[in-house]
Amino acid sequence: MVFRHGVRDTAHLTDGTLPADAVSLDRQGMRAAVTATAPGTYTLTGLADGRTYRGTMNVTDPLTPIALDGPWTVRLEQDGAVATERPLGSWTTFAPTFSGSAVYTTTVTLTAADLARRKLILDLGEVHDLATATVNGAELPAALWHPYTVDATTALRPGVNTISVRVTNTLANSRNKILASGLVGPVALRPRAALTARLEATR
Repeated sequence: MVFRHGVRDTAHLTDGTLPADAVSLDRQGMRAAVTATAPGTYTLTGLADGRTYRGTMNVTDPLTPIALDGPWTVRLEQDGAVATERPLGSWTTFAPTFSGSAVYTTTVTLTAADLARRKLILDLGEVHDLATATVNGAELPAALWHPYTVDATTALRPGVNTISVRVTNTLANSRNKILASGLVGPVALRPRAALTARLEATR
C-alpha cells in the first residue's frame, strides 16, 4: 500500500451495515445517505482523512410490502389478441404452444406516506423468462434473471399507478416443448427506508 502526502481519503462507511448512496463531510461531522430494508437500530462507522466517525440510526418504518394482488389483465402479443382478466400464472394454461411476449397490467393506489422517505422496489416474483416493467408510462430497466427486481421509485406517484409487465419466453413452447411461461409472481412493491444518518468524529 502506498501513502501519498497530501492525498485526502474519500469519506466512506467502513462496516457495511447499510448500503450508502452518498457520504460527505460538513461542519457537524459525516452525513451518509443510506438505505435500510428492515426496521431496527443500526450502528454505523465511517472514515475520512484518517479520522473515524460513528453514529446510530433508528428505522421505525415497518417497511411492510405492498402486494399487487390485482386484478391483472394479460394480453398475448399476437394478431387478434385482447387483454383478458386472469390471475397471475403461466400462460401455458390457456396458450401452451405460444412463444413470444405477453403484457400483464394492473393498478395500485399509493398514498404520499407510501412514498415519503422511501425507495420502492418492484419485485416480480417468479418470471419465465425475461421481463420489462412500465410504471405510469415510464419504462424501467429490464429484469433478466432472478431475483426479478427493479427500482420503481421515480416512476411512482400518489394516487392511482398503472403497472405493466412485458414478459418474453423462449422458443421451446412453439416447438411443442411446453415450459412455464409468463408472470407467475407474487408481485409486490417492497419499501426501503431512504434516510440520512449522522456520524460524529470519535475522540
